[in-house]
Amino acid sequence: MEIGTTKLFHIIIRVPKHDSAFFYFLLESHEGLAFYSTLPHDVGQGFRDIDMKGSVELINALEHLIDGFCKVSPDSKIIQRSEVFD
Repeated sequence: MEIGTTKLFHIIIRVPKHDSAFFYFLLESHEGLAFYSTLPHDVGQGFRDIDMKGSVELINALEHLIDGFCKVSPDSKIIQRSEVFD
């Protein structure tokens, strides 16, 4: 019996620093949607790059969340998207 998938998605989204706390809140409120971390940044940089990984079975839900967020934070954008195989 096979459970789940061995494919993972990898997305990096660039978010203005002043909107990043709200984006983190959204990710935390949708627990289990993706693992995420902030990529290294310089002091005073006006944006945060957030690295997210998870099962491709959840990619539609995450993209829906990102699309909604980008409507309230139009300067946010996906800067990298790929699939990773286990």
